[in-house]
Amino acid sequence: MQFQRVLKLLKNLNSFFNSLLKGTLTETAEVAEVRSVIVVYHFKIHEEQEGLWAECMELKGCLTQGESLQELMRNMKEALDLFLDEPENSGIPFPLPNESICEMENVVRVKVDPSVAFAYYMRITRLKHNMTQRDAAKMLNFKNLYSYQRLESSKKTNPELKTLEKIKKAFPEFDLNLVV
Repeated sequence: MQFQRVLKLLKNLNSFFNSLLKGTLTETAEVAEVRSVIVVYHFKIHEEQEGLWAECMELKGCLTQGESLQELMRNMKEALDLFLDEPENSGIPFPLPNESICEMENVVRVKVDPSVAFAYYMRITRLKHNMTQRDAAKMLNFKNLYSYQRLESSKKTNPELKTLEKIKKAFPEFDLNLVV
């Protein structure tokens, strides 16, 4: 059963990336499934006498604990968002989720908050272009550096449509479907 799910997901990923490259991406159930893979990380849950703890399988050092499964689930989301919400001046991007990891009895998927995902994706897109924040601000025709820095801050990011249009023009590969 898991093998068939993985094969279906691989087929959907192939279709997703082909459509993305051709510019013909439309929202389908398959695209929604692929998007759900991109914005989630995987946590392995461990049970001990004192309670539960979990570690993110893709992000070394992203750990949390809880006395109940419900508390642990809340803590995993909080730990993931805090972990990915790295300092704005950091030049080291974290790895994207590993879509080959399947849900199992002790492995769960945890969705990244959209504002954290947007800020993180903006940062890694800029870094892939070997740009500083100042370079990106100039490329987007921002009047000051702070205007750009807000895009890489999950607490401050809330871009207007005209800003999203500028981002798309400057970075054609930037796909909002990956963050919402």
